[in-house]
Amino acid sequence: MLAVLESVRDALQRRGSSASWNLHLDKLSFVRQGDSGAKKHSLDVVRQSYAEPRTQRHLMDACNRQQAFRDVLRLRHGANYREVTLINSTRLLLHLGRASVLENVGLAAERSTGLPVIPGTAVKGIISAWACWEANLQPDGALPVTIARQDQDRARFANLAERILGSNSESGSTAAGEIVFIGGFPVTPPKLVLDILTPHERGNPLPNPFLALDPGTCWIFSLLARTRHGDANKLLQQAADKLVEALTQVGLGAKTAAGYGRFRFLTAAETAQLEAERQTAIAANATKQRLAREELARLDAEEAKRAEADALARRKAEHLALLSPEERAYAEYVEKVTDWTAPAREIAARPEAEKQHILRFFRTPTGHALMNSWNNEKGKKRIQNLKEAGL
Repeated sequence: MLAVLESVRDALQRRGSSASWNLHLDKLSFVRQGDSGAKKHSLDVVRQSYAEPRTQRHLMDACNRQQAFRDVLRLRHGANYREVTLINSTRLLLHLGRASVLENVGLAAERSTGLPVIPGTAVKGIISAWACWEANLQPDGALPVTIARQDQDRARFANLAERILGSNSESGSTAAGEIVFIGGFPVTPPKLVLDILTPHERGNPLPNPFLALDPGTCWIFSLLARTRHGDANKLLQQAADKLVEALTQVGLGAKTAAGYGRFRFLTAAETAQLEAERQTAIAANATKQRLAREELARLDAEEAKRAEADALARRKAEHLALLSPEERAYAEYVEKVTDWTAPAREIAARPEAEKQHILRFFRTPTGHALMNSWNNEKGKKRIQNLKEAGL
């Protein structure tokens, strides 16, 4: 197990936390020559990084993206798609033995976002175990002490386990299951807590800290049927029923015998709140998309305006390049003047070259029209000044 380099540790300490809490957990937590409390300290740092407002915003964005993905699946597959919504009623441990610089940290998360998830393999595994137990129940309702390998063959179960889960015979798998287990995703980021197991070895307690997800998070489990036999609803219903039975009666993940990993149904109030939050999220997403479209349209309009201005400037430049020096000077002067009252009023004081440009302009139809609009005394004075200058 490699320790964090001192330079990396110093950089993390200056920053206060890792920019990616799960990267810190997986790669940057082990301290060289740490004491017995080093693991707990490292996990505390990880929890602090997880609880940062910035991290929580990123995790909430990941939850929303997962919801959008499920919405696409629902629209795309219709009756071949099913969701099961449950709340973990006890603390949840997943992948307790996963590869990490720290032992037994107990967490499964998306690699890219850090969002805690329940992998589809874990969901399929608990359904497979539940179906196996059901098939081997004894008349008194108890399970045998051991279940022979041949009795774990899904083809021997008196239900649709092989079609749902696929073949697992000793001679090798011959068919994939017709149900795709996409996994479980939280509606909101779960709360990450530090748990401690204190085994006693020869009377000496040895606290072993690990990470867990606190109770109270709403999880959505997605199932997708790829059956071509027209009974997708039957397969989805049985898979969903077994998932609910397994999660509410046995639990999921590590330490289920100690009560971890149990789930429960949502209450009516929780269901109503979840639906209200979902509708709010849909409305917020619609508003966000509308604002994004409006901003895109504004940027497109600005780009078109800039392109039009650039094209006009190019045409003017090309036109000026074809003119003689005298014609170019006159065209540039006319382009520059926005108000002709001052040139007409002060023409006698202007340089000779500019005076000729002013007179030339007022000999044009545009100049004549402007003079015809000067009907008051000041206007007549300006016209008189132009005439005295040679108009």
